[in-house]
Amino acid sequence: MKDAANPLTDEQIQTFQRDGVLCVRGVIDLDTCKRMEEACLRLADDPSEHISRRWAGVARPPRGHERIGMALSLDQFREYAFESPLPRLAGALMNTPTVRYFYDQMFIKIHRGTGEFDGTSTAQMATPWHQDLPYWPFDGADILSIWVPFRPVPRDASGLEYVARSHRDPDLYTPFGLKSLRNTVDAPDMDAIRAAEPERFLSWDMEPGDCLIHHPRTLHRSTSNAGENDRVAVSVRYLGRDAIYAPDTIEDLWYPEDIEIGDRGAPVDPHFFPALG
Repeated sequence: MKDAANPLTDEQIQTFQRDGVLCVRGVIDLDTCKRMEEACLRLADDPSEHISRRWAGVARPPRGHERIGMALSLDQFREYAFESPLPRLAGALMNTPTVRYFYDQMFIKIHRGTGEFDGTSTAQMATPWHQDLPYWPFDGADILSIWVPFRPVPRDASGLEYVARSHRDPDLYTPFGLKSLRNTVDAPDMDAIRAAEPERFLSWDMEPGDCLIHHPRTLHRSTSNAGENDRVAVSVRYLGRDAIYAPDTIEDLWYPEDIEIGDRGAPVDPHFFPALG
């Protein structure tokens, strides 16, 4: 059952631990969803202030309708990532009263019916099966992502799909679009897994304010957007107690130029990774 200190039930926590993903309904109120939708669309139209102030000179600059690290420079995104119910959800699942903000990421996926759609940009294409951990300069199990849409997202129109229990796989899979320095292997044959164990493939119709929370090793993907509207969502990543800094795991660190980069296991920079809770 829920209590004042825990926003999730024991059953929800057990579901996350078993499957590596959890859907929680109505976490963000509709007024906040509307404000965040408008903020995302403004940023997509004119990202110059955000990128120039905090992310100029990064090795992998955001492009298309995807932005990274907005909470470090934009007040509305900071309030959302730091003061919404999301840090408490993260803490409940990682069994810690304090989490650290890792980064937030905006995704706008263009729908096929628009004149902008030509199937060539990251904002339009399907996202292949992948784990998040191979992209990140951290190690540990206590890292998670909380993805919230600000418009309805049918499961068959760019909804996210997950493979339950894949977070228990011993292997890390080679990421697309980035050179990882980890020991990775090619992803398994997903069609074969689906044919053998269809019940492991999980997806949901999502309403504004619902959230999907997943483990950094959980395999997931999204299709291109066959819906009638662009998909607008933000994912916030949080660090827990066992997450350690591991800058030797990827070739390109997409951090601001003024971050203090240390060795493996070094304390994280509290300005860029503030403690919440």
